[in-house]
Amino acid sequence: MDSLITRLTRSTQFLATLLLVCIVAINTANVIGRYVFSSPIGWAEEVMLYFLIGAVFLTFVRITRDAAHVRMDMLVRAMPRRFQIALETAVDAITLSVCLTAAYAGAPIVMKLIEFDQRSDSSHIPMALPQGVIPFGFSCAALVLAVGIAARIRRGDASDIDSRHK
Repeated sequence: MDSLITRLTRSTQFLATLLLVCIVAINTANVIGRYVFSSPIGWAEEVMLYFLIGAVFLTFVRITRDAAHVRMDMLVRAMPRRFQIALETAVDAITLSVCLTAAYAGAPIVMKLIEFDQRSDSSHIPMALPQGVIPFGFSCAALVLAVGIAARIRRGDASDIDSRHK
């Protein structure tokens, strides 16, 4: 299961990186078009926004796996080890429930967008794509959290917590 999570994390991180590279390329082309040729790319802003949304929610998987969220853990680190493990597991369980709720709430919206074939104004991108990456990112993060919690319970230790907080 660890190899699945590793492949999932690497794949989503690669796609997020690719989207960011595309944003830079589109923005560069748009700046050149606007200021050199007085002809901006009409769909550039819209596509860059959708790519940024995709990059954020695809990167969410890696951030979740590495526990790289912004957090204040000074007090947690000062607690006895047993409390650290319990608290980290509780936080992961709460985060898992939030991820599952967001994915569950977002999926029907994406299905409606597919059903109605709703498209963006300037680029005519199916709106299910930028909207679909949100429940997809939450679903992948939920999988990462569920596997991590199960492994921690099965092992009876928190070696993953130590590796995530380095």
